[in-house]
Amino acid sequence: MKRYLSILVSFARYGLAQLLEYRVNFVIYSLLSIFWAFFFIFTAGLILGQVDSIGGWSKNEVLLLTATNTLFSSLLWFFVFPSLNEFSELIRKGNLDFSLTKPVNSRFLISTQRFDFNPFVRIVLIILFIINIVGSLSLNIGVGQVAMYWLMLILGMIIFYNLFYSITVLNIWFVSIFNLEDFFSSIMETGRYPLNIYKNVFGIIFSFFIPIGFIATFPVQALLGRLSFVNLLFAIF
Repeated sequence: MKRYLSILVSFARYGLAQLLEYRVNFVIYSLLSIFWAFFFIFTAGLILGQVDSIGGWSKNEVLLLTATNTLFSSLLWFFVFPSLNEFSELIRKGNLDFSLTKPVNSRFLISTQRFDFNPFVRIVLIILFIINIVGSLSLNIGVGQVAMYWLMLILGMIIFYNLFYSITVLNIWFVSIFNLEDFFSSIMETGRYPLNIYKNVFGIIFSFFIPIGFIATFPVQALLGRLSFVNLLFAIF
């Protein structure tokens, strides 16, 4: 475990070194990513300007969902997507063998080799925005609910990491699967709304096959004290 933690820290330090090497690029990327993140939230606010609630969720609760969706996506772009994109490149260019022959678990190496610190500023600002929204709800939220919120986010990230990893692995057989980033982003966007608005076939797909409830709905329910024990067990399962 100590060895793998040391490797993980080394990869993170390398990612930070890359960031510091191109500081102007980091500043420009941060400004643009912050703009798009809050534009994403702003568009949700425009929709809610015409209605009082969506699927039984109030305006501030839906804004909390949207902000959590943005946080979830940003964390994946920080930890998960850079390595999966690198994995796809290794397959396409025929360099995967260099990773498979390393004296370390291949999946660990492939899944953690890249850290992208560009979304860092956006992550911090979104967390502050979430804290502000929670304060506006005037709810007595305890440490346990905050811990459950982060637990559900982490479980959701593990679930979607495995889902996206499985899709990325298909590159081994099909050589080049294009637009995976767009596909992943589209799935992330479906999680910005309450899970209960998806009915019939879509409700089944987005509950079990592509469980978008773990992107924002279940974490926010945990934060608001509405998460059922069944959904918690479902997340762990």
